[in-house]
Amino acid sequence: MKKWLCLLFFIIVACAPLSLQQKEKMWGTHAPVIKRAFASSVVKPGRLWRVYLDVEDIDGDLDAVYVFIEQPGVGLYPPSYIKLPKKYGHALKGYFSLPIADKWTWGIKMNIEIFCKDKAGHKSKTIYFSLKVVYKKPKPLAVPAQLNHFLGTINIDVRAPLFDKGGYLGGFDWIWGN
Repeated sequence: MKKWLCLLFFIIVACAPLSLQQKEKMWGTHAPVIKRAFASSVVKPGRLWRVYLDVEDIDGDLDAVYVFIEQPGVGLYPPSYIKLPKKYGHALKGYFSLPIADKWTWGIKMNIEIFCKDKAGHKSKTIYFSLKVVYKKPKPLAVPAQLNHFLGTINIDVRAPLFDKGGYLGGFDWIWGN
């Protein structure tokens, strides 16, 4: 019995989260800074939307990028958490892409929020974008060469609320009887 109690105590102590002060001792006190961020406000169905980021962390402990998408008719999607490799600890320069489905997505509007966190738990300022899916070709962006580097994919499955399961019409199941 004593062995089990000792083991339980050890597990509780070992799994206890670190306080902010302890994390700051290990990783530093500075929050990541988003120096530049830009993206197109429109995208064609079936294409990739790109968001370009230039992020710096003085402490070198940049850890992850978080992306939230809110869409009228759907609500807030589950967030996309993009874990960064150690080589991006001090600086992150490049773009993330969001795939847009090619069917039934025209006319969709989305509000997108992006921020970065470091290992100590410090959060950068949140940046906001509005995006609309249209059939016209978007104007090309002037992208600096150092930001034209693929960093990863935003893993959110953007869908059309009108024809999606659980959407306004509940999908087309009511037509085919599935």
